Amino acid sequence: MGMLRSFDLVSVWSFPLILSAGLKVMSLLSITISLLMVFREFRFYERLVFLLFTILSFIVGYKMDNLFSIFFFPFVLFGAKHISYQKILKFYFLVGFSFCFINLIGSKIGFFPDKIVYVERELGVSSNYGRHCFGFSWPTDGAIVLFHVLFSYWLLKKLKLKVIDYLFFALVLSLIAFYMDARLAACCIALMILISIFLRMIHFKISESVRRLLVLSIPFFTILSFLVVVFYDSSSLVWIVIDNILSNRLHIGQDSLSYYGIPLFGQMIVMYGGDDSGALYNYIDSSYLQLFILNGLIYAIFILYSYLFLSYRGYKTNNNSILFGVFVTSFAGFIAQYIMAYLLNPLILALLAKIDVKKECSRKE
Repeated sequence: MGMLRSFDLVSVWSFPLILSAGLKVMSLLSITISLLMVFREFRFYERLVFLLFTILSFIVGYKMDNLFSIFFFPFVLFGAKHISYQKILKFYFLVGFSFCFINLIGSKIGFFPDKIVYVERELGVSSNYGRHCFGFSWPTDGAIVLFHVLFSYWLLKKLKLKVIDYLFFALVLSLIAFYMDARLAACCIALMILISIFLRMIHFKISESVRRLLVLSIPFFTILSFLVVVFYDSSSLVWIVIDNILSNRLHIGQDSLSYYGIPLFGQMIVMYGGDDSGALYNYIDSSYLQLFILNGLIYAIFILYSYLFLSYRGYKTNNNSILFGVFVTSFAGFIAQYIMAYLLNPLILALLAKIDVKKECSRKE
């Protein structure tokens, strides 16, 4: 139900107001019941962490004026305890695939409008073709949903794709790249394809040093995201070219960091994206910058440490799909808001869910 609520927000169609409000209540109620069923099995420190994180989420959500989404997260995260992670992945994939199928087909037969937008490029040259939304509110919104559907499937298959899977991934990649013009989502899908091909070439024998490096994906991209923003120089031609390639994310990030700063417990910032016609574009795309600037220092540290601990859990249980999943999410979060898309990305739920401890890939010492 929480996923349906998130789909409602990224589509040109929307649920009636009463149904939308009902989804909020039912989502929180259902996950609370699920949490209560397993709460007595929590260790003392898990109960303490849940209590502190819930209080923190309430404060941050209130200060950001986004109480439902932020406050809802601890219930989803801890409610996943003892639930099979494979079942969670199946659920995310089936619900997401069904939603995308309805949107894509519905927009082509006229049931939903297929909004087409034309955006000027960074160098001032207008695009000579339209970006299709396919029933989504904006091309990048649709691309994010499509990526996470494939991402769930990729994790579900434990990175082992068949020929038919590669063809399907390539089809969706082409749709996103040539019709929706969403470069990051297309690159992330290409990255998943390349990782699967590479692992198959080496017979899934991953060296121990590579696995240890993958554990550090989150801190590496967190540090990198701040370094490029801090050292960005608008007078340097090299930096200008890089900024243009990244759709002005560097100078917007630098301006946001210097103007808003990093609060302790979050702050409300009205951000205008590509679909806010006439408004000054000030959207902070980077997940890492968003976490620190919008959600605050303490909340950001908690989320990033959770991903780091998840990587370590994947390392210790030899679950390499989690390790590579965190790597892809970390890479995507460098440019877009993928880290906190928990209603679309099931990866973070593996933190407490019951995961398979059997070997997925052989270790190579």
